Amino acid sequence: MVYEGIREDGLNVKWIQPPNVEVSRWFSLSDPDNIWKCREEFVEIIDHCRKVCPDSEVILNPTSGTKQMTTAAVIAGLDMDLKMLHFITGQRRDGVVASGTEKTIHFSARQYMAGKIAQQAAKAIDLGAYPVAIEMLAGYRCEQPDLWEYAHCLQAWHRMDYATAQQAANNIHQGPAEWARFRDRLNQLNRGADCPIHAVDLYLAGKRLLKWGLYEESLARLYRMMEMIAQVRLDREYAIRYPYKLSKMPKECIPVNAWNRMVSLRNENDNTITLGLVRLYQLLKWLGDPLGQRFESERELFLKMLHKRNTSYVGHSRQPVAQHDVEEVLKRSKPFLCELSPAEIPCLIDEGEFPPARHFIQKSDVDVC
Repeated sequence: MVYEGIREDGLNVKWIQPPNVEVSRWFSLSDPDNIWKCREEFVEIIDHCRKVCPDSEVILNPTSGTKQMTTAAVIAGLDMDLKMLHFITGQRRDGVVASGTEKTIHFSARQYMAGKIAQQAAKAIDLGAYPVAIEMLAGYRCEQPDLWEYAHCLQAWHRMDYATAQQAANNIHQGPAEWARFRDRLNQLNRGADCPIHAVDLYLAGKRLLKWGLYEESLARLYRMMEMIAQVRLDREYAIRYPYKLSKMPKECIPVNAWNRMVSLRNENDNTITLGLVRLYQLLKWLGDPLGQRFESERELFLKMLHKRNTSYVGHSRQPVAQHDVEEVLKRSKPFLCELSPAEIPCLIDEGEFPPARHFIQKSDVDVC
């Protein structure tokens, strides 16, 4: 408690602990049987203590008083992030500590709060609120280092910044059994050239964003995935690689009108052409590739997807995207993805969801960082 007294020189002063003078006043609780009223007033008292003696530690000892007062004091101490809670213990007689046997024990309030914050941050991570989780854990990095790094890892991973994600992942010392597999997966993603696993990563990101209700971002990921599927197919099967040189195009397979348009739209500086979603799959169709044929049969859906993306805020306007539109694209784009590597892709999809963040919560015996 903060005590207020009169010094011998007449100066009115306040102390955290009672001085060796007569105490003239102390804080009293207006309703000792009302736990929430007590908690509110304890918070005010602790705040007052900190203002009166900003360089001192506030000591809270809720041993005596009504049960409501004790409970309220503990809650207030935790809410105000006190470092320690102090209690009186000793030999008990009829449930009461015997006079002369008293001794003080303490418990880390900070350790409790670190665990509580970690649980809340883990929920935020699982919901994709990575910046929120990072902000929550900022004051508890020492108590929860792995969860802190996991939040940074997933934030970077979600942005496809695999190098930064890998740095954070390498700083995680404990995790679930499957974490080693995820780190290997991240290593593959960070190797450079686009390959099927990158398309799978886009698919899973689109699926997560759909679950979180971020339909525009989900559609943008799925759109990019469909582009990447065609790009990977052209690269692997026909050695047609980005940047697309006009000289590398299979002129004999391309209709004359389409070829003339490519020539007219080429970049004269480096003789390259731009191939968007529709043109990529047209090229596959002209090459007789099954993916090109599949796209042609689904053309109406994917043109609608292109229109929805372009008229949303991730494109060129601000029209909202409906949930059912994204669900349809997610469902009907999966066969395209699986056709890239039928033996590999389904397994990559099934094993691609991030481990729950609760597995990275650390139980520590350290009282204070």
